[in-house]
Amino acid sequence: MRVAVAFTAIIGLQLAYAAVTQPPVSCGTNPADIHFLLDSSGSVGSPNFQKQKDFVAKFADQFTIGPKNVQIGVTTFASTTHPQFFMNKYHDKTSLVNAIKAVPYQSGNTHTDEALKWVDQHAFTSAAGDRPGVVNILIVMTDGQSGNPPQTVIEAAKLHGHNIRVFAIGIGNGIRRTELEKIASDNAHVFTVTNFDALQTLQAELKKTACKVDGGYSSYGGWSKCSKTCGGGTKHRDRTCTNPKPANGGKNCVGPSRDTQPCNAQACPTLPPPTTTHIPTTTLKSCGTVPADIHFLLDASGSVGSSNYQKQKDFVAKFADSFTIGPQNVQIGVTTFSSQVHNQFFMNKYNSKAPLVSAIKAMPYQSGGTNTDTAIKYVDGNAFTKPHGDRDHVVNILIVMTDGQSAHPPKTAAEAKILHGHNVKVFAIGIGNGIKRAELETIATDSAHVFTVQNFDALNTLQAELKKTACKVDGGWTKYGFWSPCSKTCGSGTHYRERTCSNPPPANGGKNCVGAARDTQPCNTQPCPTTPPPTTRPPTTPYIATTLAKSCGVVPADIVFILDSSGSVGLPNFNKMLDFVKNMIKGFDIGPTGAHIGLVTFSSKPHLEFHLNKFTDKAKTTAGVTNIHYISGGTNTADALKYARTTSFLPANGARGNAAKIAIVITDGKSQSPPATAQEAQRLRDQGVTVFSVGVGTGPNLPELNAMATDPNNQHVFVVNNFDALKQIKGTLQQKACEVKATTMPPPAKNCGSKADIVFLLDSSGSVGSTDFKKMLGFVEGVVDKFTIGPNDIQVGVDTFQSTVKKEFNMNQYSDKNAMKAAVKNIAYHGGGTNTGPAIKFMTDNSFSTAAGHRAGVPKIAIVITDGNSANRANTLAEAQKARASGMQVIAIGVGHGINQGELEGIASKPKSQFVYNAENFDVLNTLQASLSSKTCEASTPQNATKDCGTVADIVFTLDSSGSVGKANFDKMLAFVKTMVKGFNVGQNKIQIGIQTFSNRAKVQFNLNKFADKQAVMTAIDHIPYVSGGTNTGTALKTMYSKMFTQANGDRPGIPNIGIVITDGRSNNPPNTANEAKNLLCFLLFSRLWF
Repeated sequence: MRVAVAFTAIIGLQLAYAAVTQPPVSCGTNPADIHFLLDSSGSVGSPNFQKQKDFVAKFADQFTIGPKNVQIGVTTFASTTHPQFFMNKYHDKTSLVNAIKAVPYQSGNTHTDEALKWVDQHAFTSAAGDRPGVVNILIVMTDGQSGNPPQTVIEAAKLHGHNIRVFAIGIGNGIRRTELEKIASDNAHVFTVTNFDALQTLQAELKKTACKVDGGYSSYGGWSKCSKTCGGGTKHRDRTCTNPKPANGGKNCVGPSRDTQPCNAQACPTLPPPTTTHIPTTTLKSCGTVPADIHFLLDASGSVGSSNYQKQKDFVAKFADSFTIGPQNVQIGVTTFSSQVHNQFFMNKYNSKAPLVSAIKAMPYQSGGTNTDTAIKYVDGNAFTKPHGDRDHVVNILIVMTDGQSAHPPKTAAEAKILHGHNVKVFAIGIGNGIKRAELETIATDSAHVFTVQNFDALNTLQAELKKTACKVDGGWTKYGFWSPCSKTCGSGTHYRERTCSNPPPANGGKNCVGAARDTQPCNTQPCPTTPPPTTRPPTTPYIATTLAKSCGVVPADIVFILDSSGSVGLPNFNKMLDFVKNMIKGFDIGPTGAHIGLVTFSSKPHLEFHLNKFTDKAKTTAGVTNIHYISGGTNTADALKYARTTSFLPANGARGNAAKIAIVITDGKSQSPPATAQEAQRLRDQGVTVFSVGVGTGPNLPELNAMATDPNNQHVFVVNNFDALKQIKGTLQQKACEVKATTMPPPAKNCGSKADIVFLLDSSGSVGSTDFKKMLGFVEGVVDKFTIGPNDIQVGVDTFQSTVKKEFNMNQYSDKNAMKAAVKNIAYHGGGTNTGPAIKFMTDNSFSTAAGHRAGVPKIAIVITDGNSANRANTLAEAQKARASGMQVIAIGVGHGINQGELEGIASKPKSQFVYNAENFDVLNTLQASLSSKTCEASTPQNATKDCGTVADIVFTLDSSGSVGKANFDKMLAFVKTMVKGFNVGQNKIQIGIQTFSNRAKVQFNLNKFADKQAVMTAIDHIPYVSGGTNTGTALKTMYSKMFTQANGDRPGIPNIGIVITDGRSNNPPNTANEAKNLLCFLLFSRLWF
């Protein structure tokens, strides 16, 4: 066994690397792509982590480093994964070793599974430095077992399937040998030492084993021409032992390099067959590395047959083999169809040619009908989307291959028309005599994109012509950038905005963009005054100023910077951003009672740099910023905002109740998903966080910057021309941040003494896993602990679901809190699918029955916790609707990134801000306990808790809907109004209610005479929208007395008029507000400062 060899070497070395008398086998300049995955969890500790780094630095020092030699990258992991640098980052030994020594220690849990998944998807890609034909080596170092062993094994298996040699080094007594063997490529790739001091004894043996490269075959090339046109010939295809080449004692490739098969077995005819179809055979220029997003839609119906389906796959494999494959070049995905649609893989699945071609060859044949319409609809909705690899400014190409007419020609034409409207170039290839040319032309972009061949054997004759047409890219304009400053301040000037022909750029003979790149318009046409006017700032222009701010003083503020580290930024500009942040920090008093700084970077995903409680003085905070690494990748702003909300601003990570909460987002481009970005920004603001957005250059989208930032925009949105100009806004941004006041958070939930019948519905599916399921049970125990349990108080039942539903216990089974918590702890994990709909139906029909303990007149509350999408969304939403219609209040909690937010909101009661909860992962689920317990107590309050007021009155509520309130607080305001209305006897001869909201302007929601019963008023309140904007209180007061308190709108003579104004801040125009209030002296006016 290799382990015996390793330890023989260790003993011979007398446990001291310096005593080695025979030098290790050197890789010399032989190229290798090596990535280290280092355990940075809490069990390692900072001193041992340093020893780990010394080991890696010494290992690297033995190689010739460079883009044509050995490349090394490093990733660390604990609770989260942190890429330190990719293999193509450092091309000389000195820089590489210095970077290894600067890698920071994290601490946390041992999430080996997530780290392996990240490495599989990101470390060995062309963008990260992976080179075709060069051996890929991953070296995993850990001192303990993973937090999720089953998932770790699954992720390791995926790595092994992607041609990566994996070494596993276990250190100390906390390791598990069997897990290391699952992580490594085989047992010979596992090494263990007793402690971190003994690591250096492994250097020689590890290097020797790592340098040994067994040869691997390349993919087969294309088939040769058949030796005969009829009567039985042969054809062959070749492969070479170069993927990688054998080196340093490695084994040669096993098996023949040539594959030979019979061909053209049909008898030769006595007469030559007629020529029927023109087949272009011109040899054409390659697309080279011009990026393209290509998806194939292949007919796998019964008329094709298994043999011809294989020829279809050979055609696609050969087509793919002619391109440079990778995330910066050509991407290819494949979907097959017959009676049903089957996605084989999306465009971002394979980042190199060899695994892509292998995946194409492995696609199974289906058989069935020819439902082309359904297939096109599926591709339109799924294939060309951001999560599945679609890239901005890259041409989208769909190639449809079929041997017959579709089952539903009108539907096929309709779906193809929709697809054409989404900027996708569609090619249609018809094979054989069963096709219909007219239908192919409706599927394709135009008739020039239609190809036909006589049979499947003739497919390869299309390769060159198809590639030529597919590679041709007509240029497209980008959106216009921002307007330049006006050339004059008055007297008619001009300003301009520009666009570029890069969406996409023209390539391979494609047409250039049509029209002008610059748009010029007049501005400031007003005459110049004879005396200088007072300086003003238009309210809609992004705020740019060069004010020098004084220090904030010792004011508690929790400030999290969210910095764009995407590919469009680049390392030089990213460093300028870091310099800007360090200069900002100089203006804050950092300390226990002053400002705390946290920092998150983002590209394709968010990356924690440090939390609010990491540093307590200015020097250490500045040093922490200096050590941040540039990542590159996409622009996933939404997930970065979500991370700030669910993780950065948690008390466990340093957020303080008495401190202002501030997020400063700096970005140079449009986010991957503007709707998701706006939604996450709203949720962040709803938690009391003031958001500033800073856009750099022409890439950012101003409406998106506005959607991210707190209102008003002209105080919270900044735009500069480039990264050098960031320093122009430092003073003003710093001053605005200093002016933010702390938002009072709601008090912790008290023990709830109301009556309620509560059922937890817990997701026990395979995606949850046993470890996280236990965390879910712990969360349920914590919530139960806050209730008074008993037959006359709160009752709790639990159901679990996966592919099936399981009753764990009914509400009337336990009347003792400790017994109930013990029962929760003992609930078993099942695994399986996510059949949420049937689970909700079971709960509605069974768990809230009288036999299960439900009490008449007691509120029914369901709490659904899930980590993913349901198996049947339509059924789930339908069953949730029935549950709510039965009088059940449904609280939905989504955990992790697999959640469909729309589905979660469809399950829950309204408003969603009160009944929908999200947690970043199961570890932070417990942070929701207090708010969930409080919400459950509110829901359990009996409807008749307040006696009706018998007074006759006309009452108008005037509610502040300005930007400073936020959606979450506005919903609380509506809930407060509903609580008041519950206590009134509403009717035409009793109390009448009217409501208006206001921000920039006043909006009458309904007048006094609109509704004659309480329930109608309550329902109308539920549908009042949040608007956002300024605080124009004066206009609202004027609307109240001039419109709402009039006989035409329900005011009754001789009946008291009562106005109730609820606001959270100062009005835009206090003198005007005071004047309008004087006009209300004849009314009874209440005002309340909210929150």
